[in-house]
Amino acid sequence: TITVNNIAAPSDLSYNETAIVAIVNVTNINSTPTVTGTVSNYSISPALPNGVSIDPNTGVISGIPT
Repeated sequence: TITVNNIAAPSDLSYNETAIVAIVNVTNINSTPTVTGTVSNYSISPALPNGVSIDPNTGVISGIPT
């Protein structure tokens, strides 16, 4: 017997913010995504400003832009 599980690709990825306005060396960014399904890895392109990063496991964008 062979069982094949078709796992649907994640969809509907979004962040609450449509834009983030930040002050260099002042604003602490912390944005959490919502998504339908399971994501194995998050990445972003183009690169975020220096000092700000995306957690590849959770998709949280955080940091203080430098």
